[in-house]
Amino acid sequence: MSGALGPRNAEVRRLRALLREPEMRRSERRFILEGPRPIMGALDRAADIETLFVGPGATDAFSPLVARARKSGAAIERIKGEAIERISTTRSPQPVFAVAVMPETVESPADLDPSGTLVVTIAINDPGNLGTILRSAEASGAIAVMSCGSAVDPFNPKVVRSSAGAIFGIPVLEVDDPVRALKSLSPNWQRFGAYADAEVRYDSLPLAGGCAVIFGNEAHGISPDLDPFIDQRMTIPLLGLAESLNVAMAASVVCFEAARQRTLKS
Repeated sequence: MSGALGPRNAEVRRLRALLREPEMRRSERRFILEGPRPIMGALDRAADIETLFVGPGATDAFSPLVARARKSGAAIERIKGEAIERISTTRSPQPVFAVAVMPETVESPADLDPSGTLVVTIAINDPGNLGTILRSAEASGAIAVMSCGSAVDPFNPKVVRSSAGAIFGIPVLEVDDPVRALKSLSPNWQRFGAYADAEVRYDSLPLAGGCAVIFGNEAHGISPDLDPFIDQRMTIPLLGLAESLNVAMAASVVCFEAARQRTLKS
């Protein structure tokens, strides 16, 4: 590809760093979208796509995507296949990816709609879990996701892929200290924490709004240190032999119960 970026190009090295270094993503306020689905999801949400990179054959194979990106104002750059292999974090890289500007987000829960449902995650480490939670939160009409503690970066490429564009569709707040995060919530909000051994069913609680639904770490759940900041423990009853649900699945179940309750209220 004449004029295409090669693996030693400085821009290619920058792209590789953006995929692997959270600090660089933060400093530049940029991150990478790998593959056509995340890019199309970003365009559907009017995200700010800075540059679209197309590999060999991608201009023809993904012509509608390329046309949409160009119409949105994104620059179009060609890149060699060996450069894509050097950059990508996937085993079978797609010949199209993009640099996106991080979306603007709210700084504090005080800036959120107090009548909404806020999803709070604590020390979620698996990128697929956090991405799925973002996707379910957006799809169910939650007002935001607040990620607390030592958690995976929301702009990690695997989180971005798993979110299927939701990273652009719902505000994401990041708070280092879970105690400070829960203290920062409005006193008018009820705080419902998900526990495997709780006695109160999740669907018996008023989840439609004015509340935060809280989900703990994959291995350890919600730390006992946070118990004083939980108004009500809740559980999802299981009929089989499993002890608990995957945290992303549990969050999805609760989010859509909240959506069901909002529909009934309206």
